[in-house]
Amino acid sequence: MNEPFLTASEVAHLLKVNVETVYTLIRTAGLPAAKVGSQWRFVEREARHWVHARTQDTRRPPLTRGGPGSAPLPQEGGSHGRA
Repeated sequence: MNEPFLTASEVAHLLKVNVETVYTLIRTAGLPAAKVGSQWRFVEREARHWVHARTQDTRRPPLTRGGPGSAPLPQEGGSHGRA
C-alpha cells in the first residue's frame, strides 16, 4: 500500500489551519497521526476521512409550531408575535 504521507504543515494547509492547531487536534480530537522520530506523519486518506466524519450537515428543515402544514417558527431577528 503506497499511500502518500503528509507532514503537519501539509495537513495544516489541507485543513486551512495553523500548524499548531494540527498538533492540538492530534492531542484533543483524535486526528490520526504517527510519530516518526520527532515529527508527525499523516496518511492523507485517513486525514481526509477524519475531516469528513466530523462535517455536519447544516441544512435542516425549519422548526414548526405544530404538525404538518404549520407555519415555520420565526427566525432570529424576525417577528416574535409582538405588536
